[in-house]
Amino acid sequence: TRRPHNPIGWLCILAGLMMAFSMLGSEYANGSALSQPGSPPRGAAVVAWIANLLSIWLAVIVPLVLLFPDGRLPGKRWAAVLWIEVGTILLGLLGLALRPGPLGTAPTLVNPFGVAAAGGAVTFVLGAAKGGLLACTLLAASALVIRLRRARGDERQQFKWVAYAASLW
Repeated sequence: TRRPHNPIGWLCILAGLMMAFSMLGSEYANGSALSQPGSPPRGAAVVAWIANLLSIWLAVIVPLVLLFPDGRLPGKRWAAVLWIEVGTILLGLLGLALRPGPLGTAPTLVNPFGVAAAGGAVTFVLGAAKGGLLACTLLAASALVIRLRRARGDERQQFKWVAYAASLW
């Protein structure tokens, strides 16, 4: 509320809400499947599907790291990493949405929108998304190191706190 123009707070809120709704949907779907083992309600599978899509909340870490601590990119060229991240997230969402078989958030339920014929293509898309996410994460970490070397004063202390928290994690 004190710095509404800084996107870091908004990204943290987004990640927290995505995680919370993913967990809520997963628990609802699993509870519905357990309460009616023979035929869980169709709505439970759709809720589990949405929770499965929201499980990609960890992808918010890359923009957080790139924009830390002042809400701006370290340079204009780093915008390409953000765009690659957006493409990676879209690929991951497409793969998760269409992957046939059990859902990751509710293994007892089958993906209601899964396309069995696209199994190999979906596996390839998910692999590409994982590779893109890994590449973007490594690039964001390098941006953090570059910023740490340039930082002075309060900004340097902020980086130290982040490094301390990351080492505990």
